[in-house]
Amino acid sequence: MSSEDIDISTTFSPALRDQLARLDAKISQVERDTVSLRRQRNVLLPALALPELLTVIFEFAVLPVEPYDADYNMMVEAQSPLLLGMVCSTWRSVAIGTPSLWSNISLILPAGGDETQMAILQHWLMRARDCPLTVTIEPEDREETDQRRDDSFVALLGVLSKRSKFWHTIDLTLPQCSTRWISALADINSDFPSLVNITLHDNSDLDSREESHRWFEVAPRLRSVTLFGIAMESLQLPWGQLEDVSVSCRNAAQLLQICPHLRRCTLNHAIVKGALPDRIQHDHLQSLAIYAYRQTRGLQDPYYAWLGSLILPVLHELIIHFPEDLHMGLKVLHMIPSLVTRSSCNLQHLHLINARQDELIECLALLPSLTSLFLIDMLDSHHRPADPDLLFQRLNSFHHEQTTSARTCLVPKLENFRYHGGAMSAENLVGFMSGRWHTDDMAIAAVPDVRNIGVASLKCVRIETGMRIFFCMSEELKVLERLQEEGMEFKFFARSREYKII
Repeated sequence: MSSEDIDISTTFSPALRDQLARLDAKISQVERDTVSLRRQRNVLLPALALPELLTVIFEFAVLPVEPYDADYNMMVEAQSPLLLGMVCSTWRSVAIGTPSLWSNISLILPAGGDETQMAILQHWLMRARDCPLTVTIEPEDREETDQRRDDSFVALLGVLSKRSKFWHTIDLTLPQCSTRWISALADINSDFPSLVNITLHDNSDLDSREESHRWFEVAPRLRSVTLFGIAMESLQLPWGQLEDVSVSCRNAAQLLQICPHLRRCTLNHAIVKGALPDRIQHDHLQSLAIYAYRQTRGLQDPYYAWLGSLILPVLHELIIHFPEDLHMGLKVLHMIPSLVTRSSCNLQHLHLINARQDELIECLALLPSLTSLFLIDMLDSHHRPADPDLLFQRLNSFHHEQTTSARTCLVPKLENFRYHGGAMSAENLVGFMSGRWHTDDMAIAAVPDVRNIGVASLKCVRIETGMRIFFCMSEELKVLERLQEEGMEFKFFARSREYKII
């Protein structure tokens, strides 16, 4: 405790007070000298002696924990260069002098707007200098309308527009109340030479307007476009150069024709209109995702006829979300093996949502090239949640292959399996995991003379169920423990929460 912490004016004599003051002054000087000595010492450390090395470390430090962390916010202090600058003057100098640390800008607009966002944006843009910019602007609550917040969006967009030639990745949630942002985008007197990725979320009912907007029509490096709530027909984009598209569209067949270089395509609420050609071939499409959230009455035949006319020679990933109210008499899973056969493609990843289990088992028997399978909410023939035990039994059922005189099974190359739905029995789950891990052992037990059956070892399993699976038998737990020790990766979740069993 120093003399400043107590009232010495009435406690001590004047001589003693002077002596305490001199000692406090010496203590303060020692503290200042200690700080100075520590700074001199820190300068000699290898990391600080090489600012280039410190810059690289900082660039890794501000990355999200996961590559696709949905909760990642660069401008949260704990994950931003602001925190780095608080450590010491050397770190602050390096952080401020590293433009790439300030090139990722994320602004969340609260209700009523926030004038401080403008100052933050200008500050970060100044420090980012000429670095390619990644910019996200979104409201705190997308369901709530607020005129002042929308005005803040327009003001921020005006500042950003002055740096439009440095835009690399743009993710904008368009305002609901104001339409001034439309003219703000249209008034940008520049092309977009650096723009590679666009994501637009529409809260403004843009599709109700008849005009087709040309905001990003000249962007020579643009490769990826994601539109939520905006039909592709509402925008004029350089579709012919795009490689990754996620859109709602009124004519799915036309999309593949106007985007000849697509590698990934995600269709939301896709509709097929008019007469279809017998063949729709696309030579570059590697991943196709189709999300049909509810049955479109009167259009189911053209829609699935479109699937039946596709020829995709390099397709390796297919994702289909079937409508929950899909007509029970309409079988569609058989189109997947037909697509693979017709295209002569090597389909490896299959992700199905609301698939009928009986059709699924028949479909998987015709897809031996699959290495990854992801199933969500399987249904039975009456469109009720299916009992998954049948599927797990079939996946672990080895049978005799007549043409090769070998033992094989359903989806023999399966290495990664994810399941989300109703709970299965612990016995069937453990049997499936163990059987598909020790494939040679299973073959030897069934046919001693056959060792190499060409069945891959299951490497990764993720199971998410509404109810927790209870492993009551000690033998089941021992099997799982042995699988984990031998290298299999598996996780179990109940109601989205992970739980441990060993």
